[in-house]
Amino acid sequence: MFAFLVLTLAASLNISPAEAQSRALISLHEAGQMTWEKRVILQERLRKHFGFDETRFLVDTTPEEVPAAVKTFLEEPTEENDQRLVWVSGLDKPDHRSICPDATFDPIKPRATSLILAPTCYSNAILIPQGARRFSLGSPETYKTTARIGRVQVSDAPWLAHLSLPADGVQFVQDVDTIISKYLSQGSGANLDPATLLNLLRGSFDQNGSNYTPSLTLFDRGIDPEDLHPFAFNVKHKPSWLNRHAQKIDVRLNELPFYDHASAKSGSAVILYKPDTVHVLRHGRNKDMQFVAVNARYFGWVRKNDLTF
Repeated sequence: MFAFLVLTLAASLNISPAEAQSRALISLHEAGQMTWEKRVILQERLRKHFGFDETRFLVDTTPEEVPAAVKTFLEEPTEENDQRLVWVSGLDKPDHRSICPDATFDPIKPRATSLILAPTCYSNAILIPQGARRFSLGSPETYKTTARIGRVQVSDAPWLAHLSLPADGVQFVQDVDTIISKYLSQGSGANLDPATLLNLLRGSFDQNGSNYTPSLTLFDRGIDPEDLHPFAFNVKHKPSWLNRHAQKIDVRLNELPFYDHASAKSGSAVILYKPDTVHVLRHGRNKDMQFVAVNARYFGWVRKNDLTF
């Protein structure tokens, strides 16, 4: 009789384990000018193609308010296996149009599995656990996807990925927004994959005059792929656009200094030996620096004088 009463009470209170939820926060450049129709389309893409339960848009938020909104969203209480997507775009200028956190901003501490698409300036504001991997010059590789936990307790370290976006010009920001929107529209029954997005931005963003360097910071403690949905990490994806779109250029010498920024002042990050050719993708604000790919394995900046045009 007692057991019957307990079961009846539980049923009346609708006691059941909370289901994992996938939620998104989106704030695009000049979001106030986004039409209601565009917001509905994005919301439907995330719901139908990737299974998101909720999508929030920041349309009346000033650039200065964006970092606080991102922090609040990523630090909201979560249930086990919850997922969060943040996609924010804008400028990093130090005036009132900047969406970057300032030096006094408290670190953002994500509490759920999170994929964050945001300008590079957010990398210093997001508290990413010790052992995270950063893919900038090289392509993601299988043996580098799982991070060492170090002193971080597993329970406090969700899966995190931060894909950097450009913030150095309106046309660059809008171009990448278009690339990501197109990717979302084509994702029928698939997962959102930061490794695929990284390669996509490396090859599809072809705007000259930007110093944008696509990079991906990943903390992966070995979550089961089924629990990671709607995200994924597919390191087997190979870029297929090099031979079709990029200009193939000979290397002048046997050694090619490779830089992870559009400047040679701080010294090269790595030296590649005997690369015969490179694929030139675009040039930076300083035309002397070219963003190139080598064998679809390395992506970064080289000096124009090191190539034979």
